[in-house]
Amino acid sequence: DNGMGLYLLVDKSLPVFNVSARISCGTYLDPPDKVGLGDLCGTVMRTGGTEKWTGDEIDEGLAAIGGSVETNVGLTSGSARVNVLSGYIDYGLDVLAEVLRRPVFAQEKIDLAKMQGRTFISRRPGARGAVRDGGRS
Repeated sequence: DNGMGLYLLVDKSLPVFNVSARISCGTYLDPPDKVGLGDLCGTVMRTGGTEKWTGDEIDEGLAAIGGSVETNVGLTSGSARVNVLSGYIDYGLDVLAEVLRRPVFAQEKIDLAKMQGRTFISRRPGARGAVRDGGRS
């Protein structure tokens, strides 16, 4: 009813469950005075938690089952993924749905993502003060 298209590929060779969603968005939509907003959103949408769980609670729950949920905003689209063992499909889908439908952009996670972004930029080749040898000693 919401217009979402679904494609299903069944492969029972491994006991894993993977779902990937593509989202209509992208950093090309960032306002000129807010460059990096899409990247920040893609990161904190997952790490910031949801109305149901904090980001740290999601991390702990997924680590306990060896699963992952990831979000990303690229140049022309966004994505969200879940990867869990087959026995944890319901939990994995619940986490993914919460992250997509009810994200909480916790300020401390926004600040952390900004700091990580600045660190990444400062380490790029050619950046002032960047490590020139790729970090090799």
